[in-house]
Amino acid sequence: MAERFHIHNQEVEPGVFELSLQRQEGKRHLLGTRWETVAVLARRRYRAKDMFGLAEYRAALTQAARHAAAGHYGCYVDTKRHRGGKVEVELVSRQIKDAKLQTEILASRQFDASDENALVASAEFAAELDAWADRVNDERATAMAEGTVEHDVALEDAAERERAAAELEAILRRTSRP
Repeated sequence: MAERFHIHNQEVEPGVFELSLQRQEGKRHLLGTRWETVAVLARRRYRAKDMFGLAEYRAALTQAARHAAAGHYGCYVDTKRHRGGKVEVELVSRQIKDAKLQTEILASRQFDASDENALVASAEFAAELDAWADRVNDERATAMAEGTVEHDVALEDAAERERAAAELEAILRRTSRP
């Protein structure tokens, strides 16, 4: 089964666009591949007038999609070999915050490959970090699903304030005419 990370752009209501980074799985059919969204990794809504915000977020999503395709998005365990026979095991967090792709090392430990306990100790540490990464990714998925609702409410509130301001302006213009 094929996998891709797709940037989806949709006008969800007049003048409001939603950009999202979706993980999709493809199933081959006679007429081509049918892509189905299995997870939304990042999502944000913008007013159509906010062209700079849309462009900035699209750039962050493009960068995140490249990392996700390489398996380096969300919370994950990474290992690096260093000079002198050292191996480093890290818990890396890579996500979009405030329309920017941010990377943070949450935990890290080095192991000396010549130490007789290095294999067991590094494997145990990596397993702990892997469980931690799974918990963090699950919490983020839940928070994003709940946060989307909050974001929608905030967007609706902003639209209501704009309508009220336009109505007030119209009333003031009518009453201030001689």
